[in-house]
Amino acid sequence: PGAAEIAANGSLTISFTPKYEDPLWVRQDDVNTEKEFAIQFLTSSRDYDIAGQPLLENSMVSWTADLYVETETTPDTEE
Repeated sequence: PGAAEIAANGSLTISFTPKYEDPLWVRQDDVNTEKEFAIQFLTSSRDYDIAGQPLLENSMVSWTADLYVETETTPDTEE
């Protein structure tokens, strides 16, 4: 969990890296599987009807995991 503050009419990029005990083997189970997490926005403005009550919006963010394994190439040698 975390929080970030964004100025009016501003933007912010949020990134994350899934955590795994054994990165390669556990990640293989996630390949081509849609995952999601919840994100909650609290917006406050003096223009709202109820002063001091932030506007709450809940959203779901989804992504599909991809497994990229860097492999070392060995050139074919002539015998």
